Amino acid sequence: MALGLGALNLATLLLMAAVSADDGFWGIGGKTLPPGALPISTVARSVESGGITHIYGIDVVRHLYDVKALDGDGKRLRLTVDPLTGEILSRVTS
Repeated sequence: MALGLGALNLATLLLMAAVSADDGFWGIGGKTLPPGALPISTVARSVESGGITHIYGIDVVRHLYDVKALDGDGKRLRLTVDPLTGEILSRVTS
């Protein structure tokens, strides 16, 4: 009986891990990128070539790159960048 309960506990733990996992990464949820995502260095070069200077943060939010930077006038920007194409999807000045 103890062996049966141990197997049941193991099966329950495995099921919980599978349900909790997101895209194969456990515990980081929306901070994963799709397969084939561009490296951060490529995204940074792409953003800088568009006239944005002083990138001070790149993070992953909801499977997209979230870039914090300053424009040429020193205003803070928050850009949402497609991780597969490097295209800027939104640009918010703060």
